[in-house]
Amino acid sequence: MININIPNFPESYQNISLDGVEYRLRLTYNTRDKHWRMSLLDLDNNYIIAGIKIMPNQNLTWKYNYIAGMPSGSFYCLRLKNDYSDVGRDNLGYGKTYQLFYMPLVEDLAYGFAY
Repeated sequence: MININIPNFPESYQNISLDGVEYRLRLTYNTRDKHWRMSLLDLDNNYIIAGIKIMPNQNLTWKYNYIAGMPSGSFYCLRLKNDYSDVGRDNLGYGKTYQLFYMPLVEDLAYGFAY
């Protein structure tokens, strides 16, 4: 399982290696609907998936596994603290209530999370 860093900015880009392939991850906080959104791009800045709403305790990308260029694993936003607030601007990231993870397919299958 890979912990994904959430910079303390309303919009960020970061390169990330998933399943041996380099991607660019875009995270944005939408102040209008008060949700984080995640996009995955290739290194040429072509979108693979765009604007996925980050919701707690669920597989965020299961329905996109058929898209060419998608990594084989899944993204999850997990609640790590006994706090039942919504995922918001200030409670997503290391040491916070919610954390964004990427789980490779092998681990997804081992834990019984894969669909």
